[in-house]
Amino acid sequence: MDKATQPVTFDEVVLANERDYDHYYPAVDLEYKPENWGVVEGKMVCIDYGIDESEQVIKQRQYYEERSS
Repeated sequence: MDKATQPVTFDEVVLANERDYDHYYPAVDLEYKPENWGVVEGKMVCIDYGIDESEQVIKQRQYYEERSS
């Protein structure tokens, strides 16, 4: 996978977060800190995403499994 390049401006982040994600899968969490964004192959991506506790990981996997079947 290519590495993300930065910087991404706050205005670019605001525009990305203003999109309509109501019917998007997987669910999109909004992130407004520009340092947590980057560009890969010309597309903006959120690069600082993590789940810190194993219980959260299990719940998130169940969420995606339920929606993918």
